[in-house]
Amino acid sequence: MKKYTIIVVIALVYLGIVLISMSLFDRATYLIINDDMKLMYKNNKWSKIVTKDAKLGQFDLYNMENGDVVKKKLTIKKGEVYVDGKPYDIADTIAYKGDISYVSYDTVYDINEAEINKLLNKLKLPTDGLITASVIDIDLDNDGEKEKIYTLNNVTDIITELDLYFSIAFVVDGNDYMILDKVALTEDFLNPHSITLLFDYKKDGKYEIIVERSGISRDDSTYAMYGLKDGKYVELIKTN
Repeated sequence: MKKYTIIVVIALVYLGIVLISMSLFDRATYLIINDDMKLMYKNNKWSKIVTKDAKLGQFDLYNMENGDVVKKKLTIKKGEVYVDGKPYDIADTIAYKGDISYVSYDTVYDINEAEINKLLNKLKLPTDGLITASVIDIDLDNDGEKEKIYTLNNVTDIITELDLYFSIAFVVDGNDYMILDKVALTEDFLNPHSITLLFDYKKDGKYEIIVERSGISRDDSTYAMYGLKDGKYVELIKTN
C-alpha cells in the first residue's frame, strides 16, 4: 500500500510541476507583427521567438485600421507565422497574447516647409532634396502634455543627386529631441522610417514605440522597439 501511495505522490508532484511550468509560460506576453518580428515578454524583458516550429495557441488579432479584435489560432512552421493554417499576411494587423493596450493615432503628412526646415537645422541634416515627413501628435508619457513623433527622409528623391541621403525617426518633447533611429549615407538607399505601433504593456500610461525601417523588399525591413527609461526613449529590442 505504501508503494502505491509513494507512486501517487510522485505523480501528483510531477503533475503540479508541469502545471506550474505551463502556467508560467502562459503568463508571458506575445507580440507578433510579421515573420520578421515575433516577440515574447517574460521575466521583465523582451526576447525574440526563435523557434522554427511551434503551436502558439489562441491569439487576439488587432486591426489597426478599425480597432476590431478577433481570436485566431497561431502556429509557426519553418519560422513563418500561420493563422488558422494559412500564412500570416493580414495587412495592418497585430497578433498578441496577453494584457496589452494599444492607442489609436493619426499620422499627419502635410507638414509645412518652414517646420520641416527648422527640424532639419536642429538635427544638422540637409534641407535639399525632396523631403518626405510625417508627425504623430500624442501624449506618450502620461504627463498631460503632447509630444511629437516625427519621421523625415530624402531617400525617396530618386531624381536629384544629393550629397547626403538620410532617414530618421525621433521624438520631440518640448526642447528635447530624442532620436530613435537614424541612417545617413552618401550613396542613395531606400530605407525610409515609419511608425508601426504605439502600445502600453506595463499599464503605466507610457507608450512603447515600434519603428520600421522599410527596404526595397519586405525582407529588407527591420524593426525596433523603444521604451521610456528615466524620461528618455531607449531601444528595448530590434529584429536584426
